[in-house]
Amino acid sequence: MTKTKRFSADSDFEQCMHNAETVKKRLGTLDDSLKRFIIAVSDTATAFECVGNCYVDMATAATVQAGNEEHSAVSRQVNDTRSALYNSARIFAMEMRELKDGQALVNYRSDIHKRIIELLRPLRETAKRTVIAGKTRSDLHKKYRKAVDVVVKKERKYEKKNKPISESKLYKKQEATRDKAYESFVKSNENFVSLYNDLIMNIEKITGQTLDSFVDISSSLLQYMLKTIQGVMEDVTKRYPMMDSVFVSKVRRERSPQEYSPPLQDNNNRSPPTMSSRMKVVDVPNSEPVANGSSVHNHNGNTEPLDYAHQAEEDLYLLNYVDLHTESETRGQSMEQEEQPMTALGPPSASLEVCATSAHEPLRVDSE
Repeated sequence: MTKTKRFSADSDFEQCMHNAETVKKRLGTLDDSLKRFIIAVSDTATAFECVGNCYVDMATAATVQAGNEEHSAVSRQVNDTRSALYNSARIFAMEMRELKDGQALVNYRSDIHKRIIELLRPLRETAKRTVIAGKTRSDLHKKYRKAVDVVVKKERKYEKKNKPISESKLYKKQEATRDKAYESFVKSNENFVSLYNDLIMNIEKITGQTLDSFVDISSSLLQYMLKTIQGVMEDVTKRYPMMDSVFVSKVRRERSPQEYSPPLQDNNNRSPPTMSSRMKVVDVPNSEPVANGSSVHNHNGNTEPLDYAHQAEEDLYLLNYVDLHTESETRGQSMEQEEQPMTALGPPSASLEVCATSAHEPLRVDSE
C-alpha cells in the first residue's frame, strides 16, 4: 500500500484564521471610532458656541447693571470697559458659531470619509471575505477528513479479514467521494491563502496611509480652531485696547512666549492647582471688601493702596485692573514622554501545503 502524508498545516491555518478574524474585528472598531470622533468634534464646536452665548449673557448682565450706577469719570471708564467686554463676548460667540456652522467642519467630515473611511471599506470587505473563506475551508476540510476515515475504516476491515479490497462493492464509490472532497478542499484552501495574503499585503499600506491622513486632517482642523480662538483676542484688543486688562494671558504670551507654557502636570506628577484652590480668604478686622485696584481701610482708619505684587492671579481678570506689568509666573517643565519600543512581531503568512504525493494524486493514509 502506498504511504502518504496526512495534512499537517492546520496549526498554521488556525493562526492565520485567528489573525484574519482579529483584523476584521479591529477594522470594524476603527470605523466606529472614526464616526464617534466626528460626532465628538461637532459636539466640541457646539460646546464652544454654548460657552460663547453664556459669556454674552453674563456680559449683558454687567452692562445692564452699569446703567444704574453713578455717571462719574471713573464709572464711565468702567462702563466703557463693560461695553467693550459685552462686544468682546459677542465677537467670541459669533466666531464660535462660525466654527460650528462654517465650512471647516464640513470639510473635516468630508475628508475623514473620503480619505479614511472609504479607503478602509475595501480592506474591511477583504477581511470579511477572508474570514468566510476560512470557515468554508474548515468545513470542507472536515468533510474531506470524514471521507478519508470512511475509506480507511473499509481498508482496515478487509485487511483484518485478509480479503482483497476489490471485493468491496462500495469502496470505489467511497474513494471517489474522498477524491472529490479533497479537490474541493484544495480549492478552498488556495482561495483562503490568496485572500489572506492580499489582506496582509494591503493592511500595512492602508494603515499607514489612513493614519497619515488622520493626523494631517485633524492637525489642520485643530490649527484652524486655535487660529480662530486666538484671532478673537487679537481682534478684540485691536478694536478695544482697554480689553488688554481682560486678556491677560495674551499679553503674557506676547511678552514671554517661552515662559508662558502652562504644564499639564508639575514635577511631582500632580495636576496644577485650580483657580478656586489658589484663592485665599483673608479676614481683616474693620475692613470692607472693594474691587481690585482700589484702596483698603485698615482698623486705624487710614487708607492704604493694595500691593499688586501680592495680588492673587484671579484678580487680574477684574475689569478695572490696569497694571499689566506683573512678573511672569514660573512654570513647571512639561512631562517627559516615554517612548515605546518597536517590536518586530508581525502576523503569520499563509503558505499552507496540502498536496501529499502529487498535485492530482488523492491522499491516502498509512495502514496500521
